[in-house]
Amino acid sequence: MLKFIKIMLIVALVLFVVNCTKAQEDKQESEKNIEVKTEKVTDTHKESHDHKEGELCIDPVAGKVAAFSMEGKYEEAIQVLVEAKDVPGYQWDAKRLYDSIIYLYDKTKQYEKNLDIWRDAHSKGLVFKMDKTKKHFEPYLKLEGFDDIYAKDLEMQGKAVK
Repeated sequence: MLKFIKIMLIVALVLFVVNCTKAQEDKQESEKNIEVKTEKVTDTHKESHDHKEGELCIDPVAGKVAAFSMEGKYEEAIQVLVEAKDVPGYQWDAKRLYDSIIYLYDKTKQYEKNLDIWRDAHSKGLVFKMDKTKKHFEPYLKLEGFDDIYAKDLEMQGKAVK
């Protein structure tokens, strides 16, 4: 009888291990299927949305920017955004795009590059409602050309230049 119980315990243990292995294999297969589905969605992304010729959908851009940012690869994220802003017919909210570039240049302390971004945005009619009394603007107060950009933003807001 003891021998029978030992055999049953061994069989139960073997079945448990096999079941765990099968569950792990199923999980890995499921993850592979998710990856394949994601790849297929990416491959057919433009067909699944209402795109006009030459338009760039935000989803791949935002995904890349988010992924790079989460990994601390801010330069790569900036590059994706800068390239996207120059695509003719780009349909994402231009203000949000410029705000994202400005944020990343701030984060990486590349303040002088934001001067060109603000100039470019102003030339496209975008207003930032700048307030140089806020602490955020302290690094810019020292940069040559910021006062002109600030005055332009105030002018575009319809406020008197101080």
